[in-house]
Amino acid sequence: MKQEKTISELVSALKDLTFRNEENQKRISTLVALNDELDFQNKKKESEEERIKEGAERLAETLRIKTLEEKNGILESIGDAFFAVDKDWVVTFWNNQAEKMLEKKKDEIIGKNLWSEFPQSVESLSFKKYHQAIETNTILHFEDYYQTINRWYEISAYPLEGGLSVYFKDVSERKLSDIRVNQLNESLQKQTDKLTVSNEELERFAYVTSHDLQEPLRMVSSFLQLLQKKYDNQLDETARKYINFAVDGAERMKILILDLLEFSRISAFVEDHITINLNDVIAKALLDLKVSIDESAAIIEVASLPQVCGNRSQLLQLFENIIGNAIKYKGHSTPVISIGYIDLPGEWQFYVQDNGIGIDEKFYEKVFIIFQRLHSRKEYKGTGIGLAICKKIVELHGGRIWLESIRNHGSKFFFTIRKLQVSNHDDSHVLCEDIDECIK
Repeated sequence: MKQEKTISELVSALKDLTFRNEENQKRISTLVALNDELDFQNKKKESEEERIKEGAERLAETLRIKTLEEKNGILESIGDAFFAVDKDWVVTFWNNQAEKMLEKKKDEIIGKNLWSEFPQSVESLSFKKYHQAIETNTILHFEDYYQTINRWYEISAYPLEGGLSVYFKDVSERKLSDIRVNQLNESLQKQTDKLTVSNEELERFAYVTSHDLQEPLRMVSSFLQLLQKKYDNQLDETARKYINFAVDGAERMKILILDLLEFSRISAFVEDHITINLNDVIAKALLDLKVSIDESAAIIEVASLPQVCGNRSQLLQLFENIIGNAIKYKGHSTPVISIGYIDLPGEWQFYVQDNGIGIDEKFYEKVFIIFQRLHSRKEYKGTGIGLAICKKIVELHGGRIWLESIRNHGSKFFFTIRKLQVSNHDDSHVLCEDIDECIK
């Protein structure tokens, strides 16, 4: 009985063990299935990742090609020529403009050494500048002349991590134009220098001639007067008239010579320009003209005038001549003369206005030419040199002179004086520096 119980327990235990083995086998099968599924999913994931990686690489390559094409398109479309080299000077890019300007095809140059293709440019300015740009890692802008193709180029060199990029454009027309302008300026300067020397020689000639002519003229006039005095009783009316004509002609010639001498004495040398109070100059001019002012009962109105840089005696003569003319050509009215100025940028503009006989518009330029008269000597005395002297004085002070007038209603003379006067020999040397601050 006891043995049967033991066998029964063993059978029961065996069944339980068998059941458990079956459960374990099921679990193992499940785990194997899960493991297979996991392997499948891992392989699927790896396959998907591979496809994503390949897709990303294809996309990156596509973008790189597209970017390169866009860059190439931009570099081909720009008006400038462009090329790029690596650090060994091997050409990596060469656009269409570079082909045209340097007369070298892309397929002939890309992948080749720049200096092997252009051996004539070794030691040129471009050669030195390109090396300097790479060595100093500095952007350089310069111009260079390519003698082999007779062209000028404006060049910009940009150093890169892997080499050098160069932009350049043809500036031959502008450069040749600049050269022609410089040559023309040099030619004009030479002509100006020649004219200056010629004018100086003419001024010296006029001075010497007018000075030397005075003595023989004085002798002619004196002997004619002695002849008239000694033989007056023996001369008929016609002879006396002839002698009077000769004496009068000699006297007029003397006046002309003196005026010419005065004109030639006006110096173009501005080193003696000083700071001048024009109120003092006007006061002296009116004092010198006192007799004419009193005889004509002239009314002269003068505004307060500024300080200027100039030659005192020349400016005195300038005002005396213009005011004197205003009194001389007064007509039948009492002279009324106004003197004033306007402050303009860089210059003073002065005016002298009168109520005299006026000047016809067609003579506005003529009155400033030496020995040009608008009236006969019977109407008004003079030689026609006064306004020519005024013009020369004004120009020596960096200005200009002109007039406005209405016939029988007076004239208004304008002239300017440059505020800053500079040396004849050095444009940077400003004269009269003591008034520099006042006129800025």
